[in-house]
Amino acid sequence: MRELTLQELELIAGGTQSDGGSTEVDEIIVIGDDGDSGDWGDWGDWGDWGDNGDYDAGDYGGGGGGDSGPPADQDSVDVQVNINRPLTADEQKAVDNLKATIAKETAYINGLSDTAKVTLSNGQVVTGAELKDIWSKTDFTINEAGTNYPNNSMRGEANYNNGDPQVSFNINILTGYDALAGGMDYLAMHELGHMTAAGRNSNANIDSNHDGTISAAENDANERLANDIAQAVVSGSGGTVMSNPGGGYTGNPLVFN
Repeated sequence: MRELTLQELELIAGGTQSDGGSTEVDEIIVIGDDGDSGDWGDWGDWGDWGDNGDYDAGDYGGGGGGDSGPPADQDSVDVQVNINRPLTADEQKAVDNLKATIAKETAYINGLSDTAKVTLSNGQVVTGAELKDIWSKTDFTINEAGTNYPNNSMRGEANYNNGDPQVSFNINILTGYDALAGGMDYLAMHELGHMTAAGRNSNANIDSNHDGTISAAENDANERLANDIAQAVVSGSGGTVMSNPGGGYTGNPLVFN
């Protein structure tokens, strides 16, 4: 058995647009839902920090169910492993590395001044205050391989959830990115990029402007915006910037100042 190439992994991690269009694209499309939570199930069995968290999906969320409702978000970035079997060594390593990445990036984000900012190529601004507010309420759920989502990706989705962001990945996607240099830093911070106001605006523009399909150019521009935010945070924290993610980067890493 060999490791997947970056191109193969990106294809695996790709998905169709979540609103029913027909065109497949080679990257996760994360559509932020500003509405109320939907009717997808609650995650149960809350443990210690390492294994707890909550996920209450909205229109673009997804997943299984549990026996108890999620607790109120405690302004911490929690990880819930929603898999009812022992993890393999590689799976456990990927989960542990996600938690380590979260701790590292949390320290960097919390250390930013509220007025620190980067200006994206489209002129929109992301501030330290915005990142701290969004990231502190973001929680992750790791699901079994094969878990399907409303976007029919069977890979993962994220939901802005009225400012209480919920992100889910299938375990095989997590282990795939963990095998790439900088993959885990990228995966976590890329989703944060989508959750910013700039990221949500980009998603909303795609929702309102496309004609039932998402072109490769639209998808790449949407992903590149989230990539640029991820690149700025990862490079600022001293993490490893993943090379050549889907959509690429606009240029050299932006700097918060």
